[in-house]
Amino acid sequence: MSDITFHPISMHQSLPEYEVGVAISTCEFPGIAQCIAIVGIRSNKMICAHISPGTTQTQMNDIFGCLKEAGGDEVKYWYLLGPTEHHFVGRSTLWMSLNDIKKTFTRKLKSKSTSYLSFQTVLAR
Repeated sequence: MSDITFHPISMHQSLPEYEVGVAISTCEFPGIAQCIAIVGIRSNKMICAHISPGTTQTQMNDIFGCLKEAGGDEVKYWYLLGPTEHHFVGRSTLWMSLNDIKKTFTRKLKSKSTSYLSFQTVLAR
């Protein structure tokens, strides 16, 4: 087990790095300079995670364990948000491309008919 924090269902979530939660209304991801935010919509809730480029394999396994526990196997649409051009540059980054992210979802979660929508964010200058 790693240092991943799981937050149970709540109206609002604020998820810094290495945290996973379930939100009914809103979810924010503070400090997303190089990170990837993951949001899956299931019924009337959002299953969310904040992934750092420094995430270890153990942490990634725990994150996907939390996503699965929150109902991630039933999600049809996953939204990937973040500055991927900054996330994918680190040599220690587990995910080097959007395709790597999709492969992780396929390996870790059951649903094979899932769609992935990616939103590139940029830092304001």
